Amino acid sequence: MTRYEDREQQAAVSRLLLDHLNAPLCEGCRLIGVLPAPGAVRIAIRAGDDEDGITFLYEIPHDLVAPAHIPRILRTTLAGTQLYSSDEISDVMGMTLIRLHPEEISPAPESEEEQALSLSFI
Repeated sequence: MTRYEDREQQAAVSRLLLDHLNAPLCEGCRLIGVLPAPGAVRIAIRAGDDEDGITFLYEIPHDLVAPAHIPRILRTTLAGTQLYSSDEISDVMGMTLIRLHPEEISPAPESEEEQALSLSFI
């Protein structure tokens, strides 16, 4: 993937996630930002509603998954307990970075909000 294609993919993911800034991705988890990474996108998620909440960065390689599936993969990941090897976890800018493998995650079904948004773009 060229640098231009990489930036285009990151922009596509960012556009899709903008609608999630005003509503939680799942109970207790809110999108707070999208950061670029080489060959991937990093999505900052705040778990918890109070000052004791924790911020995580989820890194998803965008060459393995269509941008439209990323919110659904995140919802699947955030909805239940997940186990990760120590190779997939690190610390970036004071946040816990978790590298996801989207080929191993079944995306959650589209929420009603996402269905409405996809219809509005037709």
